[in-house]
Amino acid sequence: MSAPPASPPCRALGAYLAVVDSLAGGPWDGGIISVVSPHRGDGRSTVAAGLALTLARETEGPVLLVDLDVERPAQAARFGAAPEPGLCDCIDAPRRLRPAAVQVGRGLWLVPTGCGTPTESLRALEGVAEGGLLDECRASFTWTVLDLPPFLNDPAWVAPVVTGSDCCVLVGRHRATRVDALARTAALLARPVVGFALTADRSRVPAWISRCLGAVPAAGRPPRA
Repeated sequence: MSAPPASPPCRALGAYLAVVDSLAGGPWDGGIISVVSPHRGDGRSTVAAGLALTLARETEGPVLLVDLDVERPAQAARFGAAPEPGLCDCIDAPRRLRPAAVQVGRGLWLVPTGCGTPTESLRALEGVAEGGLLDECRASFTWTVLDLPPFLNDPAWVAPVVTGSDCCVLVGRHRATRVDALARTAALLARPVVGFALTADRSRVPAWISRCLGAVPAAGRPPRA
């Protein structure tokens, strides 16, 4: 297991703390958060990782990050975890969720996507929406953060998963994501949006995540509200 990740720097941490505060002030004492964006490249996976890290440090109880971007998974590599076993390996047996979860930080666990075929990956999303995996998340973890595929690319597959969650964080990319795309996404979400993150114009892995995980530094700036 890699060393426990450090908290994001002040500017990024403030954005994540604002979301955590909104959750603490809402009707939830834990729950499942869908992190969504209209398109690929909006910085959604980076925000999901930062939010999960912040929840693990600022709240009580275990936090789970689930990589549901079945076409281009990123979280296993980001946290230095093995890509399997993962979601595709436990979707037909939800009680295998805990064995598939690897601890990647203090109070933080990750379920990677796993190594499945494109058909198995689509089945995995369908299984999350219709099976008992989200119930298993609620039973085993205080907070679960879902890193979902780009919403407008495949709304028919993504929307049912969002419906099974408790709330959403919407992500857009500064000077790249169109306002109408954000509005369309927000209108299609079946759960309340408790936060909005506007990532910088370069949304590769920010230096703070690279440093704290011992990865090769990459250009980019942290998300800003």
